Amino acid sequence: MASIYRNSSAGQGKRLNTFNELCETFGFGIPIYTYLLEKRAFHVGVTIEELGISVQGFGRSGKSAKNNAALRMMFQIMKTAREGGSLNSVTSEKLVDCCEWMEHYSPLLIEDMMVVDSQPREDVGYNYCEVLHRLLRKKHLAPIYYCLQVEGTGPSLTFAMSCHHPKFVTIGEGRTIRMAKNVAAQEMLMKLQVQQEQE
Repeated sequence: MASIYRNSSAGQGKRLNTFNELCETFGFGIPIYTYLLEKRAFHVGVTIEELGISVQGFGRSGKSAKNNAALRMMFQIMKTAREGGSLNSVTSEKLVDCCEWMEHYSPLLIEDMMVVDSQPREDVGYNYCEVLHRLLRKKHLAPIYYCLQVEGTGPSLTFAMSCHHPKFVTIGEGRTIRMAKNVAAQEMLMKLQVQQEQE
């Protein structure tokens, strides 16, 4: 029964509702979602400014990717609470309360968080995508990414991603979509810096 819940649209809706209720209950504000447009899979990033963290979810549909992003965020909160840490101005005590709320809410929720967090994720180093997103958000803009090309097979697989700004387009390549996207964001930041210096 747990696997049916985990894969069903109804189950995904319940987990997203749980995440939204958690944010409202503990005053974390409204989660900010960013969507990566590509051909083969969906990536959704979610940011909670109150906590100062961003995570990404992956899936075969936008809904499943958003669901995975929400689960990753809840897992990060739980992990930080268990380590006795704090996030931004949110104290460790409040995170512990949040963790207990999640554990009492549904045992399946904790199980789902563990499954999602065990999925592999790429090490991209410095997160230029987040830097670019924050920079453009101040100007009421958002970067748009497209998957341009996929080459090779297996370990030799490479991706090309484009990053679009009203004035510029940059391209990044990498062994994963996330790495290619990060390179494209870095190139965009460099272009914007040159533009600012020229003004």
